[in-house]
Amino acid sequence: MIGSGLNAIIAALVVATIPTVARVTRGAALVVMAQDFMEAGRSIGLPDFTLMWRYLALNCISSVFVYLTLRFAQSILLGAVLSFLGLGAQPPAAELGMMASSGRNELFIAPHIATLPSLMIVIIVLCANILGDALRDLLDPRLRKL
Repeated sequence: MIGSGLNAIIAALVVATIPTVARVTRGAALVVMAQDFMEAGRSIGLPDFTLMWRYLALNCISSVFVYLTLRFAQSILLGAVLSFLGLGAQPPAAELGMMASSGRNELFIAPHIATLPSLMIVIIVLCANILGDALRDLLDPRLRKL
């Protein structure tokens, strides 16, 4: 609907990501709000701001960050696929999906032209997934050692 190009891909992926991130954030917040420590904080008279930032946000942030890093990896794959199909960045811009697409014609003569950009896409997505896992381990208060 909004055409082709790098800005169109970014806008489409951001618009598609916002509802799912909001849904994951709401679900994480509902789980934390049902915990006993939130009720205990309310019962001793903590202000809502303190409850939201000190307890709710710190307990929700790990699951939201993990989802965002997984969604980031998925967005990279979707952007590469759209560029591979010719709907993404246009030449002379450098984009991995477009590079893999241009190497498709020379696959039997020079396979590195298509395989190296594809391998970089795999490495970037794998690194994003590992980053999400490390962030979860770092930020999740239930996984912290006493």
